[in-house]
Amino acid sequence: MVKRRIGNSGAQIIMTDLAIRKSKGSLHSIYYNSLYDFYTTKRIGGINEYGQNDHNERVRGGKWFGGNEEQQGKDVIKKAMLGDPILYKSLKEKISSLDERLGTFTAKGFVQKVAKSKRVTVHGKMGDEIDIHKVNSGKLDTAWSKKIRKTVDSQHKLVTLYIDLSHNSNKDCLDTLWTSAVSVKLLADLEKEGKSVKIIVGGTVQSSLSGSRDMVSVGITVKEYNERLAPERLAAMSHLGFYRSWGFMAHHDHNFGRVCSSIGHALGNVSQRHLPINIQEEIEKGHTRLIVIQKSLNLWDAERSIKSARKQIADFKD
Repeated sequence: MVKRRIGNSGAQIIMTDLAIRKSKGSLHSIYYNSLYDFYTTKRIGGINEYGQNDHNERVRGGKWFGGNEEQQGKDVIKKAMLGDPILYKSLKEKISSLDERLGTFTAKGFVQKVAKSKRVTVHGKMGDEIDIHKVNSGKLDTAWSKKIRKTVDSQHKLVTLYIDLSHNSNKDCLDTLWTSAVSVKLLADLEKEGKSVKIIVGGTVQSSLSGSRDMVSVGITVKEYNERLAPERLAAMSHLGFYRSWGFMAHHDHNFGRVCSSIGHALGNVSQRHLPINIQEEIEKGHTRLIVIQKSLNLWDAERSIKSARKQIADFKD
């Protein structure tokens, strides 16, 4: 455990290891339950305890990180924590175009079933406690009672969005603002429908570990079901610049192997089997179901991404 002093106020942040690191077959993953967890994690691997490396300090400008030409990785992470109103304002024209072409999403009657475990009382011929009144009434078959844990399908209007942010080095961050526009629009549409939305962003690469073709997936929770999220913060965490700052640091935060300088290459499209392992485990247990939001670089990509998301939600009805 390490204490880190912040600013002139003397405030201290206690840094602990909050990353979830897992390996399964040829897939390795690093996951954080919040940006705060990422910020306060004492990192291992190629990043020092203050979360600084060349991805955080590098000045690469708008095409790499978004924003102005003096933008650094640490600026992107700061905006992710506080929100980026300038970026959000720049998305409004894109969102208006998508609204005009596709309208507002509706999914009347959509209810997602999520497996939950709860304690229930059962009655029978044997158990932990006896009801003397039932004995006196001759109801011996149900006189005993005991508590058991039972898994039931509870109905919830839950939607979990996984937003793929990974791209290769030849992509312009400003083009990926179409992914941000899709994300902001989908969240607004779903919340208008009364859905409780969880948002995860991340990316998966192959051949990022020296001498291996294994895949490494990183992810972070942007919004929990019961939380409210300002669109300015979602905008700041749903484009390639955020992945090239937070995500590249996450790709070093492990002991799976030595990380190549290129951090491998991004997958074209991701599916459930490419997601962080802890998310896959939640899906397999029936705790959640995901909608994968594929990356967008233009209006056509954005339309296709939204149509795919709507189809995935519609398929939940069965």
